[in-house]
Amino acid sequence: MAKRKTVRRIKTGLASIQGRLLTSYEACCYHFQHELDQKHYNEVMKPYIKETFKKDSKFIFQLPDWKWSMYSRWACAVYWYTKRIHFEMDDITKELVITEINSVNNQLKDLVEEGKQIESEKTEQKKETVTISPLDRLRDKVNRTVLLEVDELWDSWIDNKPSDLNMYESFKRHGLTGKAVQFVTPTIQEDLQLYYDCNNKSDPQAVEALSHIDSKERKRRIKVYEQMLSDLDRIQAQTTLNRVPRKPKVRTADKQITKLNYKKNDKEYKLESVNPLLVVGAHRVYTFNTKTRVLSVYKTNSTSGIQVKGTSLNNVDLRLSQCMKLRKPNDVLPVILGRADKTIDKTLEELSVKKSTPSTRINNDTILLRAV
Repeated sequence: MAKRKTVRRIKTGLASIQGRLLTSYEACCYHFQHELDQKHYNEVMKPYIKETFKKDSKFIFQLPDWKWSMYSRWACAVYWYTKRIHFEMDDITKELVITEINSVNNQLKDLVEEGKQIESEKTEQKKETVTISPLDRLRDKVNRTVLLEVDELWDSWIDNKPSDLNMYESFKRHGLTGKAVQFVTPTIQEDLQLYYDCNNKSDPQAVEALSHIDSKERKRRIKVYEQMLSDLDRIQAQTTLNRVPRKPKVRTADKQITKLNYKKNDKEYKLESVNPLLVVGAHRVYTFNTKTRVLSVYKTNSTSGIQVKGTSLNNVDLRLSQCMKLRKPNDVLPVILGRADKTIDKTLEELSVKKSTPSTRINNDTILLRAV
């Protein structure tokens, strides 16, 4: 039987550089140019740049890849130099490779400077980028809308037109809320004070500034300003009333019970506590204190059920809850553990013991009998 011939796999990429390509520099350069791609040049150039230029290499890599990895002659020279192939060649080849490497290094140095310039420009752009806060955006919007209408009102008064401005409708028209009131109120108050000072003759400059306006028109304008301030107060109050309350942070059941103290089991009464995770969210919880023989029933009508905080039960309706000291625990506890809530309620009602409001604190003597 003839032996099967083993077909050698043709090597590609940098692995294809062998034989004559390792003895003839020009032949290797030709191979780089015609047989290899830019990605292979990249494989040669990138490690060399990192090793040669150290920290400055990051500036070269700021530039597009083609600027430092597109030239086949560069890649070939670096390959021969880093593989130290030229040291095994004649003096002419050594000198040629060294000359090529010096040329590559000089041109890469120019790329370092170019990359530094790009890095500097990016840094300047970051400095020039100014982040505008939401409050500044709101102030700008008020200046472009409501306060612009206030200025237009002034202009109409200069033209002796008996105009006014509905501040409430202006806010609604521009989609502004009570947060914008703080930017409008000072302007209205300042203008109104000028008219007050003129009418009271408390400021000679105000009297002189408004002397061309008759008393009737001044009073009308005062009412316009007062109505504006009243509208601003109403907008502010409505925004406060419509403020959405902060949603309470909900703690998961496993985090709620981390500090809960309870008794895991009791040999005397042959009891074991239920998993405390069942307590969180339950609408009825039964506990038994093995030291005092006190049975407690905790109830709640809340949709979220009973919650746990520290060593206490929260969200419990104490008007519905009760506790009692059992004379014969072994007669009552089996009913708590195995019967329905209605049967349990009936059994507890028939007990001739004093019933009181339970403490919501759970201690190390308390068995968690049941959570429903």
